Amino acid sequence: METSFTIFFHFQVKCDHNTCDVYMLTLFLSSTLRHTKIVKYRIDQSQQN
Repeated sequence: METSFTIFFHFQVKCDHNTCDVYMLTLFLSSTLRHTKIVKYRIDQSQQN
């Protein structure tokens, strides 16, 4: 039995003033499963001294 799948990663960064939003999109494709997950990180550079 043969199983083929594809994993796709995509990063997107949006910065506004001193705050950056990082979006990580994970896409998992196979013949029986399709899974998408979006993880969002917020980087606030104003708290650094």
